[in-house]
This record gives sequence, structure tokens and C-alpha cells, in this order.
Amino acid sequence: MTGSALEPTPIALYLPDDWWIVDVASEPARERSIAALVARQVGRADDRAALRAEIRTALGKQARDAARAGAFLLAISLMQVGEARLPAALAAYRLPRSGGGELHSLERAFAPLPSDGLELVVADRGSVLRRTWVDRATAREPAPDTRVFRADYWLDLPGAAEIVLLTFSTPLVEAADAFLELFDTIVDTVDASTGASAREVDTLVEHLRRAGGSVPRR
Repeated sequence: MTGSALEPTPIALYLPDDWWIVDVASEPARERSIAALVARQVGRADDRAALRAEIRTALGKQARDAARAGAFLLAISLMQVGEARLPAALAAYRLPRSGGGELHSLERAFAPLPSDGLELVVADRGSVLRRTWVDRATAREPAPDTRVFRADYWLDLPGAAEIVLLTFSTPLVEAADAFLELFDTIVDTVDASTGASAREVDTLVEHLRRAGGSVPRR
């Protein structure tokens, strides 16, 4: 294997302006990025110190878990409808190839597992395997009924040295259809030559806002 084959694949994708990028390159970088995010969201008033600490702890764990799993990108949604937040997260990973046919192998492996949907799309501009499901394993006391909607996308891009995994999540399970449409469009921007435009992504964000984060399921 040549040295160039070991170089990470440059990945570019479009995110709406109201998503915050958490720097996962190092622990000091993560702490600075999270501190800035918490200050933006909560402010610096003394009477909100406990809330800042709570959010900082939760985000810190999320960022550490993503970094330890090898993520090269972590993004947090700051979208809102009035005072109501539309929380979501994206973590991105580069996965080593195993000789070809990786997405077909993953599709076969996931087929017996419970999920809301498993779809493989093969196209000239790259193949995508998408798996969606409602994760109940993250439930913790005192909120044992907590659920998280998750959407994972494995991308086999032409010329890429690795498989790219984009994993999205949101606790707004009832708004899963609207979020999935947004996630799909963000994933489509990974290929800048034929991907969705910034205008298309912004249109879907506005749709989410107008729907109040909730749309009827089909």
C-alpha cells in the first residue's frame, strides 16, 4: 500500500448555519469548543451556573465518546422554533475498507436486526447505505422512557480511501420524518459536484421550523 493510500479522505459537506461544530481534535480543543457553545446557548449569568455545568457535562461526554470512537467531526444543532429547540447531532467517521463490497456486507449484517428502515442506493456518484431506527438503549433514570431517533449513512464515494460513516440523532422522535428529510439532504451535499445545494438544505430547515419540529407521519 502506498503512502498516499493512507492519507485521510478530505470530506466536505454543507451544514445549516445554526449547527455548531465541536472541535474533536484534542481534549483542550473540545473543552474550548464546548465552553463557547454553552456560553452562546445559556449565557454567563451567575444564576445559570448550574445549568451551564449540566450542559457542559452532557456535551463533554458526547464529544469524548465521539472522539474515542474515532470521529473526525461532531456537529450539534442549535435550531429553534421560538423558544423551543430542535436538537440533533451529527458525528462523522472514516472506516477502513475490507477489499470491496463493504456496503453490501453491512446490508446483509443489519438485515436481521430491528430497524425502521434499511436501504442501499447504488449510483455513479457513490453508493449509500442508510439505516434508521429508534434507539431505546440510551434510556436512563429518572427518564426511563427516553428514546432517540437515529439515522446512519455509510458512504462509498468514488476515489475515497475509506468508507465514510455519518451518524445522526435527535430525541424528537415524533419529528423523525422531517429530520430524516434534512439528514438525507445534508448527506447529499457530501458530493459537491451533484449534491444538494445550500438553498435546499436551508429550505428543509425552514420547513422544520414552520412545522414546530413535528410533522404527520406517512
